[in-house]
Amino acid sequence: MASSNKQDYNKKRYKEFLREGKEAYKIRKEFLATFRLPKTAEEEEEAESGEGNAVTDQGVGSEGSAKAALYYLNNFRISTPFAPRGINDGVHGAAGHRGIDLAGKNGSGSAMGMDILSLTDGKVSQVLINSADAGNGVRIIAPDGKEYSYIHMRDKPLVSVGDNITAAQLIGYVGSTGHSTGAHLDLKVRTKPGGEFLDPEKILHQMAEAGSTGSSSGGATDSKGIIALAKTKMKAPYVFGAAGPNTFDCSGFICWVFNHSGYKFGRSTAAGYYSMFEKTSNPQPGDLIFFSNTYKPGVSHIGIWMGGNEFIHTANKRNGVQISQLSGYYKQKFTGYRKIQSSYYKGSSSSSGGSASAKAKVEMKLFADEETEVEVTGDQETYPPLEDEGYFVSKNTPTFNYTPVRFIGDSIRQSQDTRSTFLHNRIGWARTTNYNSFQHLDKELFIHQEHYDGYEGNLYSPDAKRLFENLLLKTKKPYFEVISGFRFSNPGQISPHEAGCAIDIFVKDINEVREIADCAWQLGVRSIGIGGDFEEKRGFIHLDIAPKGTDFMYDGIPIYGGPGKWVSQ
Repeated sequence: MASSNKQDYNKKRYKEFLREGKEAYKIRKEFLATFRLPKTAEEEEEAESGEGNAVTDQGVGSEGSAKAALYYLNNFRISTPFAPRGINDGVHGAAGHRGIDLAGKNGSGSAMGMDILSLTDGKVSQVLINSADAGNGVRIIAPDGKEYSYIHMRDKPLVSVGDNITAAQLIGYVGSTGHSTGAHLDLKVRTKPGGEFLDPEKILHQMAEAGSTGSSSGGATDSKGIIALAKTKMKAPYVFGAAGPNTFDCSGFICWVFNHSGYKFGRSTAAGYYSMFEKTSNPQPGDLIFFSNTYKPGVSHIGIWMGGNEFIHTANKRNGVQISQLSGYYKQKFTGYRKIQSSYYKGSSSSSGGSASAKAKVEMKLFADEETEVEVTGDQETYPPLEDEGYFVSKNTPTFNYTPVRFIGDSIRQSQDTRSTFLHNRIGWARTTNYNSFQHLDKELFIHQEHYDGYEGNLYSPDAKRLFENLLLKTKKPYFEVISGFRFSNPGQISPHEAGCAIDIFVKDINEVREIADCAWQLGVRSIGIGGDFEEKRGFIHLDIAPKGTDFMYDGIPIYGGPGKWVSQ
């Protein structure tokens, strides 16, 4: 076949494929909205026997409940309050309103498509589909017997009757189905099925406050990666006056860690920081802990609170940077906690660079200790009895949380965590749950290459799955050919692929890359890389939903900079 004829033939075939794709678009969209993987025989047996994921007693005060409650309080407004005895709103009247309506903060319709999270652990007692009044919705019985109803969902709920639910689990998306005047979540709580209605707003605040009170006992979110960064310096030697990057005294360690975590403040001593920062009686992981009378009268030692009765600090030449328990010697010397005011936070920093914070200037006013003649800011060593000396691995079982990225319609909003913290939490959560919550993409719409484990070996987190499905719909392509979805991290690395939030799509043409990248950018994705040999028609595009940060790299390939910027190195 002559080359010109071949080109005409290829163009004709491409137009035919495009036309077929457009015709199938509506069918695909309906399919994706309702598609659920069939349960395996083992899962069916578990459902019948009541085994499988056990329902733990996460009542008011659990971390998952607090997270879900804060999500609703921070991202929604109450458009209709709890008014069981009647309300003059032109809709409910004397019949009253036995729940609360949670609508978007940005006006009518802005909540459409936002995540609906379960406030408690529990079991699904009822699923509503196209109910005349409620539309689509779910009712969940919590361990304490209360019934929680989530009504007017956009689509069929993501859970089924009999499913065991964990607090903060994604169960659906905000919609306006049934008897509804606009996009909102109708949240109702009863003492038991058929029992008395309770005020959901009060319950939200109780959960948020109780979760905050309990978070200092370990497992709370290290959202800025402070503790994760501090642990990278474990065993670093103590040197008086040193403030990193490889040696520290106790106050120099604080200065280095926080100035590498987005904060900006100068070098001081333990006593200086104690007077500089805000007092708190409810310490969170990443706050500061202080001690007095260790080597001199008054405040003389400082560390970073980790929760679970542990703190990380630089104590002495014996151990250097270490983790210690707030007990024995340190309990006797304990003075109090301090929280660093938000005004000192200037934005996330790369923990791998040698910029900004690591080079924080030593203040002109020196804080040298009186008993020394060394004119340098610093704190002397503290030597507890050997039985109270620290250790290098936390004795607490780490807790990793899955916090779904927020969707506005079909687009995601970037997480406020650093990229490192986001991926650490995702991978930790995935490993501790044995990847059980990961999901497959549809094998007819996402064709996975067999030499990368094919369909069965590639799994995705629920929010990444939703985003990649939205991307396929936005590009209007019949399918994506996937080179790689899930794969384990290499030693010493944290891979977005193991976090279940990344995909590498095979493309042959650079214009197709531009099209997919532009669509992904419009859907809120910022971590986009482009590589391969397009002359040989063997290119690919990498996408992941983790925050891009300032240090996003992916195997040395060019990084996409957004429409109009093409790529930036």
